[in-house]
Amino acid sequence: MKRTLLTSLLLVVMLQAMTQISMERIDVERLPDMNVPRTGHASVWLNGELTVFGGHTNGFVPTPTAEYFRNGRWHMMQMAYSHDDALVLPLSSGKVLLAGGHSEPLGIGQTHSVEFYDPTTHTFDGFGCLDKKRTMVSGVEMDNGEVLISGNWYHNDAIELFDGQKAFSPVKEVATPRSRPVMLHIAPDDVIIFSSLSTRGVRYDSIIADRLKGDPFHIPLFDTWHPLIWDVSHNEDNFQIGDYTYLLPASNDDGSLGIVKMRGSTFSLLPTTAPIPIVDGNDSIYYGNPVVDRQRQRYYLVGSNLKERFYVLSIDYTQQPVPLTVYRSDSVHNGLSFMLPVLTPEGDLILTGGIADDNFHPFTSVYKLLMAQDAPTVASTSGFSATPLVIVIIVLALAALIAYIIYIRRRRQLQPVPINVEEPASDNRQKATMQRIRQLMEQQQLYLNSELKISDVAVLLNTNSRYVSNCINAEEGVTFSQFVNNYRVAYAKQLLSQQPDKKMSGIYAEAGFSGESSFFRIFKSVTGLTPKEWRKQEAKAPEAEDE
Repeated sequence: MKRTLLTSLLLVVMLQAMTQISMERIDVERLPDMNVPRTGHASVWLNGELTVFGGHTNGFVPTPTAEYFRNGRWHMMQMAYSHDDALVLPLSSGKVLLAGGHSEPLGIGQTHSVEFYDPTTHTFDGFGCLDKKRTMVSGVEMDNGEVLISGNWYHNDAIELFDGQKAFSPVKEVATPRSRPVMLHIAPDDVIIFSSLSTRGVRYDSIIADRLKGDPFHIPLFDTWHPLIWDVSHNEDNFQIGDYTYLLPASNDDGSLGIVKMRGSTFSLLPTTAPIPIVDGNDSIYYGNPVVDRQRQRYYLVGSNLKERFYVLSIDYTQQPVPLTVYRSDSVHNGLSFMLPVLTPEGDLILTGGIADDNFHPFTSVYKLLMAQDAPTVASTSGFSATPLVIVIIVLALAALIAYIIYIRRRRQLQPVPINVEEPASDNRQKATMQRIRQLMEQQQLYLNSELKISDVAVLLNTNSRYVSNCINAEEGVTFSQFVNNYRVAYAKQLLSQQPDKKMSGIYAEAGFSGESSFFRIFKSVTGLTPKEWRKQEAKAPEAEDE
């Protein structure tokens, strides 16, 4: 009885100490829908107007349109080129630089196209050509008006420089090729460049950063904490809280979420008063891009869940350890938007477009999250506090509880009881996750990477490997390896059919198989034929039809 009371007391103390986080309700205002359904686009507040650029629309087709919101309605504009998953960078001149993007529907290819947008005249001017065709690209403006550019998708990466007028020129190669890299100033004339994601959609377990001035270097913290991966345009302002000081969300292999503070080239994990919540009941919260309200000194991380609720994690970065507030909305229609939030001058957040299940049916919906009515002023606190005493209590309580559990187990000589770390997923949640897994395979072709691991897919979904495995097994009735190999076999069959003279060594490597023997073995287990037999049978099929 005494031990039971002791355990209960310890748990109560721990729960009280670790739940020092405020959960608030947030109101959501539905704004008029855009004229064009969009995802892969960029949203920017310009000249007193919310403006969206490009992206792709219904059918996964790039759209060469933009629109701005004024006087309660959206006004259409025609861009010089399509810019889907492109660089959209507001400049100190007041203009916006738009560069690159996918050259074809379905998120395929890259482009060289470049243009300026002038928000004062609502006009576009196509004027130049990137040194290297790019998509999933990032950029940062230097103090002298030049723009440093890097990043790509399924194409070579390098660093290039825009002179601010018309010319683009190569600067240097990168240590590791990256998709949608983070590019941040660490000095007036120096920039650091890094990303968790390769140009082939594979997560880096260890991150090497490039510098404009200096040699590449390893970031040890990112061996454990991996910066979140973003599919949409972002820029330095999304992370900056002070001079050469930035906050970046990151996750570890356990699925926990943390905030990394970067000051110059020094990286550290930001201490918080409580763990950042990643679930609401039995539902996971999927966080997207950050945005900083420097006027109110708040760092926001916007997310949603499969019940179509919006979440805003608010961090008061002026305090140590930093207090957390989570704002949660009611369920909203088309609330599964992962677009970059735009901060209004009043302090609200606006989300435009986005997708739920696939890239073929994006939204036109626009929502305003009313943060200004709840956001405290700079001088106020978030309504709760955590002192070093709280941290000491957590550590002591946890140590005592662990020691007690070890003591009981040894005394009774029992095997450890397995802990259920995750509630069974509902059918709807499981089906939605499976749809996202298929989307990654079919649109990003992750299976072409011969070293693809289930943990790579879990990271892209902001979940864990066990859950991904359970979803695939329940929905497809196969293991993760079988699921991926089915895609590889289908791709190999296309190559065998469309390129009858291509050697088998080229087929298996291009289709994502690790070796020729595994290629033959897996291909036959799926089709019942060897690759050569299948190619021969396929070649005879047209002849039989002619007869």
